[in-house]
Amino acid sequence: MLQTKLKLAALAAGSIVGAAMIVGGTTYAMFTSTATNTNNTFAAGTMNVTLTRDNSDLVNVPGPMFYTSASDNTGSYPYDKNIGSGSGELPGGWAPGDTLSRYADLTNKGSLKVQIYKISATADSQNVIHPGSGSTVYTGATSGPAYNYFIQQMQITITDQTGATLYQGPLSTLVNGGYTLPTPFTMAAPSTDNLKFTAYLKPGSDADDNQLQGKNFIFDFNISARQAP
Repeated sequence: MLQTKLKLAALAAGSIVGAAMIVGGTTYAMFTSTATNTNNTFAAGTMNVTLTRDNSDLVNVPGPMFYTSASDNTGSYPYDKNIGSGSGELPGGWAPGDTLSRYADLTNKGSLKVQIYKISATADSQNVIHPGSGSTVYTGATSGPAYNYFIQQMQITITDQTGATLYQGPLSTLVNGGYTLPTPFTMAAPSTDNLKFTAYLKPGSDADDNQLQGKNFIFDFNISARQAP
């Protein structure tokens, strides 16, 4: 019986000594020092992509790439670089089988590299020529059988300055959600790529084509860019 009590006493004493060592360990001080790197500055880069019609001698002249002599009754949009004969305009407007090419400068004016990843088009209901005194308003169809037929028959081909095809297909794809490039192409900052837009109004049956007579169709071409990774 005496041996059991001695063992308990010894264990209790050992616990007290252990506790004392832990408490005692917190009394030691450590030297410290701090180093500082100052004036760290983070400046956000910029993205600024523009699309402007271009024909070498007509750089950055305002106006659409595609138009007819009727929608440019004062000759403010002269444009001669095309597939066809002579004038860059189509007197009297488009007819099935017509083909015309125009050019536009896609410019990255920002400080960041960008990726061009999507091409789309937007139908407009109006186009005001020469706003202000003497302006002319053209109304464009944005719905209906003739509109639906036109965007299916109008074939658009877009190539970059190397000749690589960015898009080839009906205008309807660009209008209805746009076309996402399988492989986006990167533009340095700053840089410019000269894009070629070719429009071809594919003929159909006489009955279908006749519904386009006298109609106006007005569209904006949109190029979507994002910061390159």
